[in-house]
Amino acid sequence: LICLLMGMQMKEVCALDTKDILPIEGYLHSHCVQVYKQMTKEKAKYTITEIPEGKRVRCIPIPSEIYKLLAINKTPDDVKREMKKLFSGGRSLKVYRDTGDREIDLGYIVSDAHSANSASALWRRSGLADDEIRYLCGHSPNNTVSKNYIDYKNAHKMHAMLAQMDLAISEIVCENREPL
Repeated sequence: LICLLMGMQMKEVCALDTKDILPIEGYLHSHCVQVYKQMTKEKAKYTITEIPEGKRVRCIPIPSEIYKLLAINKTPDDVKREMKKLFSGGRSLKVYRDTGDREIDLGYIVSDAHSANSASALWRRSGLADDEIRYLCGHSPNNTVSKNYIDYKNAHKMHAMLAQMDLAISEIVCENREPL
């Protein structure tokens, strides 16, 4: 789900640790994840390495539905129960790719590109700007203002992006689930 709904690559998700999850300063119950390392494979052995500065290093707001599922002090049964609530009621997880004026249900294929495309399409529908999406997916911004003047790690900016990410996720979770 983190790959699919937060645009992170699998190698970044696998390198995450609980210390990488931080509160967004000044916003109660809002969190972000620092993405600064990745899991790489060399000679059939996996190691965690730091991402070179400026290459996909970023702070990504964690949507509240995802934060509830994080396995911090939870058992697999707890996570399974939360997942069941999230996608109960006959609602399925659909994956979209923007194609201009129409959307196509692609099904889900486990790949970084597919997850990033799906997250991007959901975020675009919820109102995130293209350069915000590029930042969240680890790509450099397209315009000078975004490159030089917008601080995506700023607490206010992260909280604004988080609100849009929460809106995007609310489109795919079950409307009639029990309140948590």
